[in-house]
Amino acid sequence: MKSIRGGCLLNSLVAMVSICAISLSVLPAQAATTDSSYTKKLQQMSVITDGHPSVALLDQQVSEESLRTGKSKEETLDLAYDAAVAALPNNTVVTGRNRSTNASTMQLASSGGGKHNQLANAQYPGDIFVANNSTAFVTHGHAGIFISAGRCIEAPGSGQTVRDVDRRYTAAAGTAVLQHVKATQMDRNKAVARAKTYIGRPYNSNFITTNRDDKYYMNCGQVVWAAYIYGAGFDIAPGAYYIYPFTIRDSKWVQTYKTVNP
Repeated sequence: MKSIRGGCLLNSLVAMVSICAISLSVLPAQAATTDSSYTKKLQQMSVITDGHPSVALLDQQVSEESLRTGKSKEETLDLAYDAAVAALPNNTVVTGRNRSTNASTMQLASSGGGKHNQLANAQYPGDIFVANNSTAFVTHGHAGIFISAGRCIEAPGSGQTVRDVDRRYTAAAGTAVLQHVKATQMDRNKAVARAKTYIGRPYNSNFITTNRDDKYYMNCGQVVWAAYIYGAGFDIAPGAYYIYPFTIRDSKWVQTYKTVNP
């Protein structure tokens, strides 16, 4: 009996070792597949956001947001990524069930996407512009708010601060549209006053956490949206997780009155 029990015990141990060996051989492969998919989406997100922030910084931002919200890193990235893809121009090629962006087949929204645009004078303070700024892969857009006929407030880009600038020297490139916000002129004036308080703010390159605030760092779409919501209580993009330039341009609360080519 002892030999039988010993044999059973030995067989059980062998079986357990075999199961553990199988598990260990499978788990790394599954993790690698998930990690590969996550990394690929980070790379695509970096392309969409013009390489600012880098893949490494995006991953750090995802991790911080994941800890803050309790969502997994994959869920956190998916939310931000879907918002970014939704804001791309209509002729941008996206493929796959999860709307994965194929960076090698990105199409530009306009042939003048990289050429500086001097814009035109606005009709009223509080009017906005949205331009088709682009990289070699994707048109990401640029937005600003007019504080007078010929001067704008904008967040020009990574490493720069929010500024008051002549409309001829903004960061706008490619075809641009000038738009009215469907608010009273009193509310537009309030938005202008709020926008002026953002001058000197550093650029917000966090594209993972929603930018529906004006706490400190600010990017171009955020400046325009925040000026109206915090200055006049008027939400240009209700329900949007992230405020991109084209989120504003395509809002039902704005109206295009002039198109300006570079």
